[in-house]
Amino acid sequence: MQRLGLVSVSHPSPLDHFSAEELIAHYSTINNSHPPCTEEALEEIIATPLMHRDVVFAFQPVTELQALEALHWIARGARGRSCDGISLTYLSQSLLIIAPFITRIFNAAISNGRYPTLWRTSTITPVSKVARPQSPAQTRPIANLPHLARACDRLITLQNSAYLEENSLLSPLQSGFRSGYSTQTALLKVTEDIRQAIDKSLVTALVLFDFKCAFDTLNHEVLLRRLHELGFGGLSLRLMHSFLSGRRQAVIGEGGATSSYRTCTSGVPQGSSPGTILFSIFINSLLDVLQHCGTTAMLFADDLQIYLSCEPDKLNDTIARFNADAHSVLQWSRDCGLTLNIPKTQAIVVGSDQRHMRLDLRACSPVQIDGVTVPFQEKPYGGNT
Repeated sequence: MQRLGLVSVSHPSPLDHFSAEELIAHYSTINNSHPPCTEEALEEIIATPLMHRDVVFAFQPVTELQALEALHWIARGARGRSCDGISLTYLSQSLLIIAPFITRIFNAAISNGRYPTLWRTSTITPVSKVARPQSPAQTRPIANLPHLARACDRLITLQNSAYLEENSLLSPLQSGFRSGYSTQTALLKVTEDIRQAIDKSLVTALVLFDFKCAFDTLNHEVLLRRLHELGFGGLSLRLMHSFLSGRRQAVIGEGGATSSYRTCTSGVPQGSSPGTILFSIFINSLLDVLQHCGTTAMLFADDLQIYLSCEPDKLNDTIARFNADAHSVLQWSRDCGLTLNIPKTQAIVVGSDQRHMRLDLRACSPVQIDGVTVPFQEKPYGGNT
């Protein structure tokens, strides 16, 4: 049943193998990949003239009704402890009473461009990736944010998303964390393009990229520059800078005791709804560097796949174009402070059985990234190509 995906695999807690201090030390090495974005760097970004941007985004004050709706939304899924000591589980019958006060806090953050300090603290519940982890790298952190912070975050996300979608600022080739752009729409586009190519007696070559800990190693200064380029005004940038900066996290150890708190200078806060939208903004420019696959690519979160269809005897020419775009992806990741996970990159050729019988993939030119050859997979995902 586990192999069929009908039940989940349960692994023992990493705390059976490592101390809370060992785990937070490992997570901190990832979340501090880049230096913090300073106030001076922020002001320099804000002072940079906006080019070719008619619309400027500014966060709008929220109403008590909007705050109440956000509180109800978060309360439905609020479980366990909250970092600020205020659990919505015990306040579910009092949300109407506290909504006016919470609204004032939300609007104070918007009007001052300052995200509450207490809400920038999170606790981590570690989980194992494997049955017997040999190192902290084989564990995964699950962040627990203050419940009230998640309500505020939802309102921030709604305004961010509305601005991006109304002004078509995200590529239609990017799916995930967007209404109408899901896993299904991404799969439908890619599979339909491949199906049409098969109908035309073509083969389709794909290269699938992956980034190492992309959400956790995102460079804040690069992100804020992206926001500025998309029309975020000064006060909005200050709020986003405050939202990202000065964050702390600790691992919940045995008995509920926490490890020491460590700062985070990189990445977007795990479990926060603005974090996913901010990452989408950050990675959106990746599609702009593709010279050959600009219209035949698909982004889903931090996964990128590029593909081209061609006659079987033109496959080497197609691979040469792939190599050019792969180099552009590699350069983009270096410029933006991300690391391309080359060992996890895959290359695949898809076509009809008749076309595949005429192909000798071992005789084809190799897909190469940073001098590393990416072999073609014979049977990706356990299926037949």
